[in-house]
Formats: sequence, structure tokens, C-alpha cells
Amino acid sequence: MELIEIKKEIDKSLKRFCIFTNQFFFKKELLRINKTNEGNIEIDWDQTKKGRGAYLKNDFEIIMQILEKRKLNRSFKMNINQNVYNNLIEEVRGYYGNKKSEKKI
Repeated sequence: MELIEIKKEIDKSLKRFCIFTNQFFFKKELLRINKTNEGNIEIDWDQTKKGRGAYLKNDFEIIMQILEKRKLNRSFKMNINQNVYNNLIEEVRGYYGNKKSEKKI
């Protein structure tokens, strides 16, 4: 294998596809939403949980648009209950609200 091919393989393994922007980003730039084997939808902040994942650019506005417009239904190929979306929205707002208050200190 040539060095260029090896570098491409490494880059490909570290990057994931954002379902909103349709672009590839490094994993550390993305937020992972996970569907467990039991069918539960949850945010995988550490990107370590098992199950099917959907990656979103780690930007509050993008995440809120996806959740408010119920775009995860297509990624997970299932109809997700509105209560699940509401819980995800509250979790994201809480996380980003805490992050903003930390920056002010």
C-alpha cells in the first residue's frame, strides 16, 4: 500500500457523515444520536455506546433544526415519538445552556 492510500484510509475511519449538512467531519466535531437495540433514542455524548448512530455537526442551531423538524425518523428508519424528540431537545438545551454559562465565567 502506498502512503497516500494509507492516509486516505485513516482519514476515512476518523470521519463521519453529518445527516444535516451532507458533509464529512471528524468524529470530535460531531454529536452522535444513538438508537439502542431496544429501540431507545438517546444522545451519545461520549460516542461510545453500542447501536446505530446518526451524526450531526456539533452546532446548537443545526441540532435544534433536526430535532424540531423530526429528521431522525429517516436516519433510524422508524417513526420516533414526539415525547422522545421533546426529551432530546431539553437535553440539548440543558447541555448548551451550561456550556454558555461556563464560557462567561
